Amino acid sequence: MTAADAMNELEVTKQTAHTLIQDFEKLGILKEQTGIKRNRILIFEEYLNSFKR
Repeated sequence: MTAADAMNELEVTKQTAHTLIQDFEKLGILKEQTGIKRNRILIFEEYLNSFKR
């Protein structure tokens, strides 16, 4: 997911999307994957790990 995805799906402003993402990262719900500051991609790691064996 990206901030733009969150904006579109949740119908919130850019600032709100970034704040939510930041909060979810602090809680360990989302994990950043790209290692860069712009155009970041985040994953819901616990959900993805449920498919691993």
